[in-house]
Amino acid sequence: MTNITVSIFMLTYNQEQFLAQTIESILMQKTNFNYQLVIGEDCSKDTTRKICEKYASANPTKIKLLPALEKNIGLIANYMRTIKECDGKYIAICDGDDYWTDPYKLQKQVDFLDNNLDYGLIYTRSINFNQLTKKFYNNNLFSKVNSFNELIESNKISTLTVLLKKDLVVSYFNEISPEKEKWLMGDYPMWLFASLKSKIHFHDEVTGVYRVLEESASNTNDIKKRELFIISTFKIKLFFLEYCGEPFDKIRLSDQMNMTLCSNAINYSHITLALTYFKRVKNLYLKIKLIKKGLIYCIRFVFQYLKNLNGS
Repeated sequence: MTNITVSIFMLTYNQEQFLAQTIESILMQKTNFNYQLVIGEDCSKDTTRKICEKYASANPTKIKLLPALEKNIGLIANYMRTIKECDGKYIAICDGDDYWTDPYKLQKQVDFLDNNLDYGLIYTRSINFNQLTKKFYNNNLFSKVNSFNELIESNKISTLTVLLKKDLVVSYFNEISPEKEKWLMGDYPMWLFASLKSKIHFHDEVTGVYRVLEESASNTNDIKKRELFIISTFKIKLFFLEYCGEPFDKIRLSDQMNMTLCSNAINYSHITLALTYFKRVKNLYLKIKLIKKGLIYCIRFVFQYLKNLNGS
């Protein structure tokens, strides 16, 4: 494939139920430039590989399917090998269970970056689709951020909506060597790096759907997996705060992490664990916020208990 303007980077594993919709949403893009879909399929146990092969065979100039693996290598290793196979000037991302809704998504984003050379990344809004309830709802976590300082507080960038310069990605791998850090996510550290090296732009428009599953890397019923994900997020924050060389409050960052872990334990109804993290929080204001959350949880628990009691 030659003269590629955009490479769409896709990871997929055991997603036979959703993959066709995802690929179709990419193939429907209307552009005045060439783009490619680069698929990293991670030794799925279902028919995901066959679906990929079917689409790659039917669209040889559009789809670059990476060679089959002998065994599953995991999210991060698959992330690394796939993104390095992207040939385009720009890189977009869409996982195998999400999908795009705007046929002009890529064209709008490329036009912006081509005409605003001091910007290296553009992203938009997305909406959520709960696979269990079959309902759409607004994604309030992702919104406008203008700088590294805002992004370090919270990841507000919806991955499936991003387009960024490949030069930034190359620099990121050369300077940061993320494969050595053992982070549990590949996107957030790249956004932080991009925000240090260039401007980022938020286009206030919905261009895609994030599918909320019962079990995924960022959404899980396993409290230990969720804890590891939270801790990894804060390790990323600490790394980039030290990387950029600006002074920061380590105690405040530690408090934020323990507050998040405490809130997470409350959400999982693990009160003993919640108390453990609560004791580690130094800031009084954050302790008060956690107490309020705990009280709300207790009230809801009692209300649900009484409701069940009356129902029986």
